[in-house]
Amino acid sequence: MVNGCGAVAEIRNSTLQDNFADNSGGAVYNQGVLSVVASTLASNGAGLGGAIFNQRTITPDCLGRVALTNSTLTGNVAFRGGGVANYTGHVLLTNATLYQNTASLTGGGLYSFGVGDVDMRSTMLLRNTAPTSPNCAGPVFTGAFPNLSNDLAGCSLNGNAPIHSAESLGDLADNGGPTKTHALQLGTAALNKGDLALCAAAPVSGKDQRGKARPFGAGCELGAVEADVVGGRGFSIQSDSRVAASLRWEGGNGQAGYTILRYNVTTNSTDTLLAQAANSTFYDDIWVLDGQAYCYVVIPTDGALILGTSDALCVLGGTRVKAPLLGFIGALQIRLDQSSTSTLTYDVPGFFSATSFRLVIFPIDGSTPQTRTLPGLPGTTTHETGGATFCYDMIANPGPRATNPDVICASPGFSTLGASAKAGAGPSGRFKPGAAPAPKLTIDAVTKRMKERLASLAGKVDGMRQRAEEAVAKTLPATPGWGQRQ
Repeated sequence: MVNGCGAVAEIRNSTLQDNFADNSGGAVYNQGVLSVVASTLASNGAGLGGAIFNQRTITPDCLGRVALTNSTLTGNVAFRGGGVANYTGHVLLTNATLYQNTASLTGGGLYSFGVGDVDMRSTMLLRNTAPTSPNCAGPVFTGAFPNLSNDLAGCSLNGNAPIHSAESLGDLADNGGPTKTHALQLGTAALNKGDLALCAAAPVSGKDQRGKARPFGAGCELGAVEADVVGGRGFSIQSDSRVAASLRWEGGNGQAGYTILRYNVTTNSTDTLLAQAANSTFYDDIWVLDGQAYCYVVIPTDGALILGTSDALCVLGGTRVKAPLLGFIGALQIRLDQSSTSTLTYDVPGFFSATSFRLVIFPIDGSTPQTRTLPGLPGTTTHETGGATFCYDMIANPGPRATNPDVICASPGFSTLGASAKAGAGPSGRFKPGAAPAPKLTIDAVTKRMKERLASLAGKVDGMRQRAEEAVAKTLPATPGWGQRQ
């Protein structure tokens, strides 16, 4: 594309890819006034300016002005200025992402020369490469605005130094919206670092490249894409011989941290609020007392803002039974994926198989347990709860293997995070905005919901243990000492 002297052009919601020029501007050659909004320029190449070459001349209407907003330059190549080469003109980058562009000589991301200047605001200039000045070569004005870069060698900065981060982004992919983008990753340094006034005003106008609202959480992110994948989905709890309650969940890029709410059903108290880092995806609770029931919810947070809640999962302490001497205990994991279906994974750590496994499903209303015999190899099965709370025990049948872990329970329908971690797209492929973080959600409100939902587990531990022992006794051979409590 050529935008000549005196011309005014806009590129919006577009992809310019796999274009090449012998001299300058692989995708765009500009001497006029050009606005690039919510677009991706990828895998273009030229001698100067792999994606964009911008030039101002002494001719009055050859203004050489480029404004790049909510846009991505990635995978472009050139001798100088893999992403952008600017000669005596002006380039304004606002919430832009320049990532993994390459120059064989200098200025992998940006190359500005002559009396040209580049103004960078809430932008990511990250992991571009060149023998010298890998991210930028020449004058770059940052003013009071935040930016992010992994290497500033060769940049002549005027203003605040960018935040230093060597993080990687996700692959160029369909993350919603009309163009492919690079998603921010778990624990990104760009989270909440953007200028709020800048992202609210035109030309950003409270949107990211996909059309997703900014900010998603407490603040706007740097770069073209807002972090909006909140961790806590795919929550699972496992009980085995190593730890009574091993918690696992899917990560995300939208949270600044997590709080794990541990509710002691037996004492009707919230005995622990566990703070976890933004990149956490697991927690092992070794403080599970026999005769007490504990339920857990993972709460992703952004400062004081609660972004949602995971499903609710529980363990009944002291309900495991072991084979004496060997002491091996089977492992049982429940995972809920924001649905009414419990996915149960089972095995015997240290052994390849048992003779068979026997799943016992306990309705918490006290009705007759269901049983299901499963093959001896470790595996996975599912149980449709219908939205009700159920408890589960998995017994490894005889052969000197194991008996059962602690009984664990699932309470579906508790999560507020939604069924999918990825925003959907309509038939046209355009982004369909998802639900914003739940307003006015508090720890007290989550605790109240847990008590209302799970209070019926109180007083059930002894009964569950007795039923587990009875189920084990029916399964094990008549060997003295088998079927003892752990």
